Amino acid sequence: MNFYFHLCPTAIASIFSTLDDAIEKTDQLIEKYKRIKQGLMQDLFRYGIDENGQIRSEKTHKFKDSPLGRIPEEWEVGSFSNMAIINPNKVKINDPNFLVTFLGMEDISEQGKILQRHECYYSLVGIGYTSFIENDILFAKITPCMENGKGAYAKGLKNGVGFGSTEFHVLRAKGGSSPLFIYQYLLTQNLRLQARNNMTGTAGQQRVPSSFFYSYLILIPSINEQSRISSVLSSADEAIEKEQAYKEKLLALKRGLFLKIYSRRFLRLNQARNLTKRQVYDILKYRL
Repeated sequence: MNFYFHLCPTAIASIFSTLDDAIEKTDQLIEKYKRIKQGLMQDLFRYGIDENGQIRSEKTHKFKDSPLGRIPEEWEVGSFSNMAIINPNKVKINDPNFLVTFLGMEDISEQGKILQRHECYYSLVGIGYTSFIENDILFAKITPCMENGKGAYAKGLKNGVGFGSTEFHVLRAKGGSSPLFIYQYLLTQNLRLQARNNMTGTAGQQRVPSSFFYSYLILIPSINEQSRISSVLSSADEAIEKEQAYKEKLLALKRGLFLKIYSRRFLRLNQARNLTKRQVYDILKYRL
């Protein structure tokens, strides 16, 4: 018999309770880090960060008037079209057996991350899909994917080339612009709200037009400062991802313990009638 079969109901409940507490605390930490990042985004995209790692203020740095209010003296006002090529020309490859990465909308998370990459031949995706290359930025244009935060920074593409859903806008950073800065900017809540207000089309099929990236005004710092800003926000992302990975380990451990304790073999021993309400709940939630 498995060791876990001999645990009393109280011990079993204690094990799951401990795991549940750890999962809940990890969830709280993840939400805390997300709030911290949102606060950082508001400050960094509004005031920036100087060479000493300090967020600017009018008390310590020079500012100037602009169409978007008072901004750091070194910054300019422009649009994404000043920083990136919007929906660049389609990638064309002569070899039909050339391997590329494919990303469907379901392969992109609502946190702007790539969940999984699929390798396939160019001949299978070269027609009818959106193309992109390494370091491009993907932006979901259709509702509700856009509002939910879908998008990605295209990294780790097979042979540096990718194809994906036609519901992606693609932004390719121009020289003097940081692709990570653009990627992080596109994740901001205010931008997503403004993009929502600029959607066109019928209900259920509304999309953000490419013209949005030409008209929406943003603050543009120097390339060095763009790199500093994106580095700070990337560090915040790493902290969030670390806790999310820990949560997944806890969930996997809980499911694994459940399978050991409440396996079909265990239930066939005619002990199901002795299960507590808590144990029945876990069976309903995690059964195979």
